[in-house]
Amino acid sequence: HGATGYTYVSAGGKGSRGKRTQNRAHVSGLDVNVKIEVLTGKQTGEAIADAVAEQFFEDYSGITYLEPVEIIRREKFAII
Repeated sequence: HGATGYTYVSAGGKGSRGKRTQNRAHVSGLDVNVKIEVLTGKQTGEAIADAVAEQFFEDYSGITYLEPVEIIRREKFAII
């Protein structure tokens, strides 16, 4: 959808689908909880959020959110 990079980290939490720890055993990295962060413009962010929700949220728990941020080192990023 046009993003040039992302960050993901192992995640854990508790919600409507129960409690999940971030130290669970997994097979080939497929059975883990992750948090993915993408810094991009609003339209690209909305497209990514919609695609993730459509592909995963029927079968998996998840949250997408859009939030304005201030970039301190703008030279590290493509035009946002």
